[in-house]
Amino acid sequence: MGCLKLTYNLNPELKLIYSKKELTLENSSESACKYYPYGMSIGDLAVDRGADSKIKFGGKELQDDDLNGVSLALYDFHARSYDPIVPHFTTADPMSEERLWVSPYNYCQNNPILRIDPDGMLDWIPEADKDGNVSYTAERGDGAHTLSEQYGIAQDQAEKITGTQGAELVQKDTKISGNKVKEVTGSEILKMDWQSKMASDSRRIDQTLFAMEHSISEGKNTFKTQDYFKNIPYLHNGRTYGYGGAAFFKGTTTKVTGTKLPIQIMLNHKNKHPIESVPNSNDNWYVPHQKMYYFRYNASTGAGHPTIPMFIKFQGKTNMQKFTEKFGFKFSEIKR
Repeated sequence: MGCLKLTYNLNPELKLIYSKKELTLENSSESACKYYPYGMSIGDLAVDRGADSKIKFGGKELQDDDLNGVSLALYDFHARSYDPIVPHFTTADPMSEERLWVSPYNYCQNNPILRIDPDGMLDWIPEADKDGNVSYTAERGDGAHTLSEQYGIAQDQAEKITGTQGAELVQKDTKISGNKVKEVTGSEILKMDWQSKMASDSRRIDQTLFAMEHSISEGKNTFKTQDYFKNIPYLHNGRTYGYGGAAFFKGTTTKVTGTKLPIQIMLNHKNKHPIESVPNSNDNWYVPHQKMYYFRYNASTGAGHPTIPMFIKFQGKTNMQKFTEKFGFKFSEIKR
């Protein structure tokens, strides 16, 4: 098993000949390499024809400078350095202080199948207070570039909103008002780009809770997924789940307690009807063997709807009490 990286900057007449028995290059002054799954080069299958590009496994640059006669042989993964031999990251996650429950050397909270982390930075957190004032709060490492990527807006628009340029960072906890966003984009609501490389489960969870906050503050108590997300796929992560092919998010949020709360949300992203922001008292319950609180939200439509549009679940009585206070229903309505 391996990956093939071919470059031909010095000779555009590169010809690749491949058979089940051998891989060769003709008329090339560059190189071809095969790798083990974690990135270590399979030496016997490497073909070296002179000048070797430093761009190798995963399209990343190999740092092969010598240190006291020993080659570093580390890959530059932007936010971290990676050793393909061990294989481990050799530098701590730049946001490790914000994720104290996992190793500072983790990647994607140890879940690289469902999560990505291209730059090591954290996300902007959208908020709507009880008076309907919208704001976007920066976490450490944020700037115009992360705002642009998270919400799929142009870089120049993001720079006007943040007052920064390029990859310049803003101070942690900086709040950008919805009015400022509206001056630049025409709307105070920034729709999250569902398929952005920054759209992790935790970010989609924050955006869903923001939709609930905003609709409650406006007295509507319903929201449409399409009003808060864009570039919504037919299949989330290319997979079909139950509940009409709904998307399942598993991550954390600070929007309930002010600290990181593990939480799960099922959102039927293909649902076109308004979704209730406050669940019916008959749709909230506690499951003892899971120690989990469930909140089910229905579609607001006169017609019968074949699937549940959304449910939210998490653990902890104190967390549940704060959740009910924030999202408009009573603790006494939780069934057991």
